[in-house]
Amino acid sequence: MSRYDNNPHFHDSNDYETPNTPRRPGLANIQTRSRPLPSHQQPNRPGYEMPPPISHKSPVPPSPQPFLPPNHHQSSVPENASDFPYQDGSDRRLPLPPSGRGGFRAGTQPAYPDHRRERYQPSQTRPPTGWSKSKTATPCAWLACCSLVVLGLVLLVVLLVVNQPRSLKFDVSSVNLNTVSLDTGNLLSVDLTLLGNFSNPNKRGSVELKDSMVNLYYDGTQIASSNMLSFPLTHGEYKFQDVHLAAGQVGLPSNASSLISKQMESGSVWFQVKGTFRTRSTGLIKYSYWLHAYCTIVLTYPPPGALVARSCTTKR
Repeated sequence: MSRYDNNPHFHDSNDYETPNTPRRPGLANIQTRSRPLPSHQQPNRPGYEMPPPISHKSPVPPSPQPFLPPNHHQSSVPENASDFPYQDGSDRRLPLPPSGRGGFRAGTQPAYPDHRRERYQPSQTRPPTGWSKSKTATPCAWLACCSLVVLGLVLLVVLLVVNQPRSLKFDVSSVNLNTVSLDTGNLLSVDLTLLGNFSNPNKRGSVELKDSMVNLYYDGTQIASSNMLSFPLTHGEYKFQDVHLAAGQVGLPSNASSLISKQMESGSVWFQVKGTFRTRSTGLIKYSYWLHAYCTIVLTYPPPGALVARSCTTKR
């Protein structure tokens, strides 16, 4: 018997009519039972009382009582006992399914919670594949990094000291004083030719001299100047360059004019030569610097106007 047999709304009046003739011959002597008529078909006779109407609160049937064995003890009730129906017979129902658009579709049944399953616990969010957890650097790692940096700096300093490029050197090999004269007491005219010696003392690397200029001075007063063409110098190489310096009617201070007149009378004249050279390295490590040369030369009065003494220094 289904659970809807006792509901009067699901009965048909034709179902309660007893057939007059049996379908099979052996069933003629069997007494047939007639079901009681539903409440809406009971005869209205005196003394008959209509039963109270049954109110249906929900189409969902009441929750069945949980099955417990005869030797079940009260202490064995599950921890989450509130999830089971109450045993006191109170009229409590399961929650109704949602109505409206969010309800259940046709042909589907509401899914009731299964208390026997373990409750779902969301797992921790895992990072995407390829990401690694950040790790804090240990003191040993920091010490190793600092040691590598210090070692690299030490090696760099050692390489620079060992392979430190040396400056070029300038020297005056020979000088020929052609003429020297003092007109009207303070106008000096000079014509001389000097042979300059440029040497590269480095064992490695080549350099090139550019923007070279040589100036002639007397007692701090510039008399003549000359430019030189650029030329290269390989390691350990030296070259000679002719420099021609000539000036006419250059005014001198009174003290300088009196001094040169005395030197010309004594037969030896003093001059200063200053050179400025711009050098550039052409090796693997390229660098450029300025080179300054200072020379003091002593010449005889022409003729012959030869070089007697010299003193040269070169600075960067």
